[in-house]
Amino acid sequence: MPGILLVEDSEIFRDALKEVLKQRFPHVIIEEASNQRTAIEKATALSPDLIVMDIRLPDGDGLSLTKKLIQILPTTKVVILTSYDINEYRQAAQMNGAIGFLIKGEVTSEELMDEVERILKMSEPQNNE
Repeated sequence: MPGILLVEDSEIFRDALKEVLKQRFPHVIIEEASNQRTAIEKATALSPDLIVMDIRLPDGDGLSLTKKLIQILPTTKVVILTSYDINEYRQAAQMNGAIGFLIKGEVTSEELMDEVERILKMSEPQNNE
């Protein structure tokens, strides 16, 4: 079963995002983490297809965490979802292995759900009949 890990320190934003995801993808396991330590624990337990990562976390930054998690789980895709539309962050996200960089407040929920769907389809086993 596909899995998504939401790494976001704002409980309100995380809960709202989880509800939207559950409505669009009822068959997907969705886990949450509010800090790096919990994110690493949940990611290694779940091996999610997708991690939606905030940049600023209470115990570090999501950019270095992205690199660490991709080293541990090389098939997992990471999309950065942040309030900080800074070119240096975009570059760092790409250098650390993120496949997407979305800005809170600019990306619509529909655009976000389309991106999640695209990534989940990338993770599906290919049927070679």
